[in-house]
Amino acid sequence: MFAWGRPARLVLLLAAFLVGAVVLGSRFGVDEGEVVTLTTVTPDGARYDTQLWIVERPDGLWLRSGSPNAHWLARLRAEPRVEVRRGDTLLYFDAVPADDPVVREDVNRRMAEKYGRADRWLAWLIDRSRSVPIHLEPRERDPAIDRAPGERPPHG
Repeated sequence: MFAWGRPARLVLLLAAFLVGAVVLGSRFGVDEGEVVTLTTVTPDGARYDTQLWIVERPDGLWLRSGSPNAHWLARLRAEPRVEVRRGDTLLYFDAVPADDPVVREDVNRRMAEKYGRADRWLAWLIDRSRSVPIHLEPRERDPAIDRAPGERPPHG
């Protein structure tokens, strides 16, 4: 039998409750809002799609990583040329992570305003002070790495 103390059981129970609440909330009544598909490319040419929220600031479009250790963030740090599918439109960007706390707070605030309840649910699980805002700087399509605007990924 496990020798966990009461505090450890309470933490485990609370974590299970929060995960369950997020799952139920996402299935019943919490609208995620706009979700874009970010495509990152590894040095060997493999493509990875990640669904993310997006917000607009006066200086352009921004994404947010909930963790500085996210795999997709590591890929775009290694290769900042990314594609973003927003609705039916494929856009090309250089993705630039920002380390400015003022920008982080502004992006977090805009995410909270745009995504409302879904963002508040997520805030229970993710420490916003560790989030990484990513500025999307428009660029021209690079045929060496980018898909054509009408081309879909092989699996989608």
